[in-house]
Amino acid sequence: MRLISGVSIDLPCVDVIAISVSKALLWHCVEVRSRGRVDSLACLGEQAAVQLAADLYAFINSHLFDLVASEADRLSEVDIRLRAITEHQQQYLAHADLARAIAAVPGKAAAALSHPLFDPEMMPSHLKVALPSSFAFLTDPTVRHRYNDEFVFAELARCRPFFDDLDGRSLSDQQREACIRLEDNNLLVASAGSGKSATMVGKVAYVLDKQLYRPEEILVLAFNKSAADELKERISRQLGVGEASLECRVTTFHALGRGIIKETVGRPPQLADWVEHPAGEAKVIEQIIEELLGSDA
Repeated sequence: MRLISGVSIDLPCVDVIAISVSKALLWHCVEVRSRGRVDSLACLGEQAAVQLAADLYAFINSHLFDLVASEADRLSEVDIRLRAITEHQQQYLAHADLARAIAAVPGKAAAALSHPLFDPEMMPSHLKVALPSSFAFLTDPTVRHRYNDEFVFAELARCRPFFDDLDGRSLSDQQREACIRLEDNNLLVASAGSGKSATMVGKVAYVLDKQLYRPEEILVLAFNKSAADELKERISRQLGVGEASLECRVTTFHALGRGIIKETVGRPPQLADWVEHPAGEAKVIEQIIEELLGSDA
């Protein structure tokens, strides 16, 4: 794929991982994110930007479908990988789980099938019917959803003793399902006091008990230090290890961001003088209010 925006740039379609449209002050911009670089096509009207993004998306998928068709003989290897994780209901299947299984097969077809922009709904019908039956997990979202619903129902029964006594309590059915469902992204809407922390402890304990992830692969975030400390203590207690020995990382959003900046830049970001001063925040807010009282009736 060749992009021309001041200069001519050749981008392999398989390297493009995201296409998005953003609005600037006077125009819209199409951002093409590929491995190792980001290119922006600016000065576009809204309709032109949306259409260009759609055309790029369709073009990349057309190329991916060509790659799949070009290595039809390798699809049986992909079929074996998919069946290995779907036939015996061994785990909840997120889209990323399928992509990882496919990516383990060498060749262009597997790389195309596991590509982040691969859209099965755009696949030509003649190619779709030629795929092995296990590929329905990729081409038909209802197949994966139905499999996962059946898995959750069975897993709730299998893991009842585990969830009956977890973190010193018995989790509710909704909490148990929240622990078992391992989509690429999960949104849980829960009110104060409804058991969010217990669910987070349960989810960490569940994935480790099922050996789905290693402890060092797990990051748990809280908004403030006291909540993070409480989560760390409860997770450690549930896993039967000391807090100092806990390999899961439990921290705050702020500390995580500060650590990433320090690792990337070589030093932590400079903070305002009052941030770590006792009652510093309250004093700054009081000062702002006093200034507003004097300047804005």
